[in-house]
Amino acid sequence: MSPKNHPEGNPIVRIGTNRTELVWSNGTRRTLCIPAIELARKELNRVNRLPKLGSTASQQQQQNRADSLLEARTQLGHAVRAFVRSGGGDLSAFAPR
Repeated sequence: MSPKNHPEGNPIVRIGTNRTELVWSNGTRRTLCIPAIELARKELNRVNRLPKLGSTASQQQQQNRADSLLEARTQLGHAVRAFVRSGGGDLSAFAPR
């Protein structure tokens, strides 16, 4: 069987603006739909789409924006780690058939 049908090793989790994918070293991709990851990804996209703060923004406004962005990124990281630690840790089950 070709490596394209049976990728070896664990894939990386690629999180894009519109979807989350598992990507193996041979280039094989598989879309991943895990509700907690999708929710966190959508929240990060929402925070990233907020209008830019102008040069007249107060330090508090700048800090609030930075905190929101850090929190959204942290939630996404926790969601991915929780998926990998749970039964989803065997990522070979998601390999294309």
